[in-house]
Amino acid sequence: MKYILLVIQLVIFSGSVNSSTNPYHEAMKLVNVGEYRKAFDIALVSAKVGHARSQYIVGFMLAKGRGVEMNCQEGLSWLHKSSEAGYYAASYMLGVFSLLPKHPCATVDTEKAREYMEKASAQGMPKN
Repeated sequence: MKYILLVIQLVIFSGSVNSSTNPYHEAMKLVNVGEYRKAFDIALVSAKVGHARSQYIVGFMLAKGRGVEMNCQEGLSWLHKSSEAGYYAASYMLGVFSLLPKHPCATVDTEKAREYMEKASAQGMPKN
């Protein structure tokens, strides 16, 4: 009987472990179906503990106002954290924001844009 209970507990536990996903992937799935606020909430938890891709999601969503109120200062701060942690997409996005004169979060600095794009490339950004 103890053996059966142990097996049941292991099956239940392993099922919950296998069904849970990386917070980044879980958040991206929600973004892809338009569940922006839920995605933000999931990403924020892991972003706060240093997950670079989650920091990128949080920063991007704040900077674009997706699922949350737009907050350029906080959004760019999260993107910088993600970039410093080595995530190329954050470096690329900071470069983009350095080139967009009409976006509220734009910094419009072509030299900074070049630096961010080079950093993204050095961090492994795909070249296609």
